[in-house]
Amino acid sequence: CSLAYTAINCAEYCLKNTVDVLLKYKNKTNKNHDDQNNLKDHDFIMIYEFYCDLIREKTGDNLDKHMRKLLEMYCQASIYMTVQWLMKGMKESEAELADLMIDAMPDMLHKLFKEIDLV
Repeated sequence: CSLAYTAINCAEYCLKNTVDVLLKYKNKTNKNHDDQNNLKDHDFIMIYEFYCDLIREKTGDNLDKHMRKLLEMYCQASIYMTVQWLMKGMKESEAELADLMIDAMPDMLHKLFKEIDLV
């Protein structure tokens, strides 16, 4: 995701990567619960670091502890909702789910994203 991307573009990018991995996972029947948790952990780290890197690129600074925790909660919830969306038949489009993720963003994160032109 380059600096020219908006939050919606970034959410769609992260969503697409997560969906691709989850679809591959769903098609394999020999995975156990621990493997599913490892996949969610991997996706969390990928998305969390993606946003941290993008914010650092735009601001020149790392997030403070409070904002990192907000971002962590936001990313965990996004992964949970993506898994639910996938397991329930993907009734919304990827764009609709990405819009919902932006709408669910905590106010303080949304304010930061607005300040650095991501929304």
